[in-house]
Amino acid sequence: MAEQDRLARLKYLPWEHTAQDIQSHAHQQRLTACRELSGAVIEEDVYIAEGANIHTERLFLGARTIISADTLLRGDLHLGSDCSVNPFACLSGKVVCGDGVRIASGVNIVGFNHGFADSETPMYKLPSQTKGIHIGNDVWVGANAVILDGAHIGNGVVVAAGSVVRGTIPDFAIIGGVPAKVIKFRGPAVTRHPRRE
Repeated sequence: MAEQDRLARLKYLPWEHTAQDIQSHAHQQRLTACRELSGAVIEEDVYIAEGANIHTERLFLGARTIISADTLLRGDLHLGSDCSVNPFACLSGKVVCGDGVRIASGVNIVGFNHGFADSETPMYKLPSQTKGIHIGNDVWVGANAVILDGAHIGNGVVVAAGSVVRGTIPDFAIIGGVPAKVIKFRGPAVTRHPRRE
């Protein structure tokens, strides 16, 4: 494979990066720009693909986290170690992700909401409200899912593609639907949800 083709592929399959890609001049320039524009804290072996759109107020990227091309990161974001954000995903507002969070293509994680209670004032003039979103460790968010402000997703959760998530989701739940509901739990249910007598 020609180097030009490999680099084009790397934008959308960034997990194929090498240690040389991380140390490359182009990648180091992207990291420097990210730190300068957003005051980002970026730990070791983070890979940000060419074409990622990062316009954050604050940003923390844990070790070995990967950001694909055509993502949009904005707001106050914290992604732990070993996270990945796939193409066309958007994270905005206040969002905290633990370690090992996988965010598929087309996901929208929206850690703020527009005000709308005052019907006498146009919505675009009303202030935004922020509760924030918390996503635990080892979570997989499927393609085109939407996570709404105030959501709290536990550890080990699987969010089915196309789901709309709000509220609190317990550890190890597999959820899906609009709005998302618990379908079942990962692993032996008795160890996490003992039968009530």
